[in-house]
Amino acid sequence: MRFALIHTYETTSALKHLRLIFSVILFVLCQSTSIYAQDTSSFSSEGNTENFTQTSEKQQSNKHKRSKLYRFFQNFNAIDTTYIEPNHYNFTAMAQASNLLNFYTIYGKNEDGKKQRISFSTKPRLKVGPYIGWHWAFLGYQFDIGRTYTSNKSQQYNISLYSSAIGIDYIHNTNNGDFYINRTKGFGKENTKNIKDVHFDGLKTYTHSLNLYYIFNHKKFSYPAAFSQTTQQKKSCGSWNMGVVVAHQKLSFDHTKLPSSLLSTENGGTGLYDELKFNNINFYDYSLSFGYAYNWVFAPYWLFAASASPAIGYKFAKGQSIDHKEIFSSHNINFDVIGRVGLVWNTNRFFAGFSGIIHAYTYRKSRFQLSNAIAMTNLYFGINFMPKGHYRRTNPQKFKKW
Repeated sequence: MRFALIHTYETTSALKHLRLIFSVILFVLCQSTSIYAQDTSSFSSEGNTENFTQTSEKQQSNKHKRSKLYRFFQNFNAIDTTYIEPNHYNFTAMAQASNLLNFYTIYGKNEDGKKQRISFSTKPRLKVGPYIGWHWAFLGYQFDIGRTYTSNKSQQYNISLYSSAIGIDYIHNTNNGDFYINRTKGFGKENTKNIKDVHFDGLKTYTHSLNLYYIFNHKKFSYPAAFSQTTQQKKSCGSWNMGVVVAHQKLSFDHTKLPSSLLSTENGGTGLYDELKFNNINFYDYSLSFGYAYNWVFAPYWLFAASASPAIGYKFAKGQSIDHKEIFSSHNINFDVIGRVGLVWNTNRFFAGFSGIIHAYTYRKSRFQLSNAIAMTNLYFGINFMPKGHYRRTNPQKFKKW
């Protein structure tokens, strides 16, 4: 089972989650190597022929079971080489620039049916750094080269694991007050005309999400070709996918830190509706996703990929008012979505490209709604080196030592 590990992190969160990385890696290694394990069944060596025969039959049965398991995993990870070309090299060196953005929008509706909306977002934070890859794993470090004065206010830790049949997305993202107000509605034109890109430190967020999905047509369609560069898509192809999403999100909101014009009833202003005067929201999301992905090979070595996976699931949420009284506790069904897009140039030796992933979540009540999205983009280029032994032996002129 082959995986590619792409991640970005900051020092404060890296140590905290290092154990998780090693747990995932050990799990993958155990999955891929356990099928080769040999049982050490012991038997008496005192000359008991019957025991020896029974033990031999048992060993043959175990060997047969192991061979069936081996064939299952082989078929599970098999690819059609008329559509997908495996990577010919053992090692990869890559440079990558990454960016992550958070978007939050809160909606409120009063008793008269009038609506208010406030949208927040983070500013781009460019991170660059080198990566080194071996077979299935890319490991590296990225440096935050912009807005370092706010780096202590956020922690970002994101992992994407891609194999031929299974993919995993893990997100750990916290922000302790580094947002900007970029859109408002329902407060009166005079009171909102100067509200644009205003820094707001009254919003603190926490997102912890895990997405596990299965690719049905994995023998002909390759997610790694588009998002981890460990294979090449030779012919255009698509696939349905299905997955599960588990997420935990927390949000605290201090409305008293909003610009005074949004709280004022002067100059035709409405003030802030009570529906938006909450202190914190804590909700859990359990969803089932089903979507479609397509890899378009529009020219030699070029690939454009796009996918969308809507998710429907159960959400449990609790909200507290500014005096820490519970204002709602609800169980309902909501819709989320996960989208991906990628553009790749890959000759198997050299590669470059762009990729983007967005996770969008929504929570709705009759008079309150919260929408948020986490968008990640990557720009990269790299080189594969040290060909695998099979390719060096079959074509030594093309595949030299390096």
